[in-house]
Amino acid sequence: MGATRTLAEARDKAEQMRRAVADGTDPAGVIRVKPDSTAMTFKDCALALIEAKRPGWRNAKHAKQWETTLEQFTYPVIGDKLPADVSLADVGGQDRDSQPGASTHRGRAGLCNGSR
Repeated sequence: MGATRTLAEARDKAEQMRRAVADGTDPAGVIRVKPDSTAMTFKDCALALIEAKRPGWRNAKHAKQWETTLEQFTYPVIGDKLPADVSLADVGGQDRDSQPGASTHRGRAGLCNGSR
């Protein structure tokens, strides 16, 4: 859930957002949380997930498959993003089902971002 604000703070934020719109800038920037330099990127989370799952896999090949798939398809697109900043536009695409390994890639990405 979001941060709790007093009514006065909410009114102040609303005024800042109105000013941003009047200035032609994105009002979401007024309330967007600034990135924490210690926050984990999608790649960091994925690597941590692989390490957490590694003991349960019967074969080291499984970890290598995950690592290779994510390196090849996922990290170039969303690896440096915070998981909360990954959108459908980042992982979507009209021809994604025609790409080799597309369904496997989506399955692994879903596990990494908590959507499965």
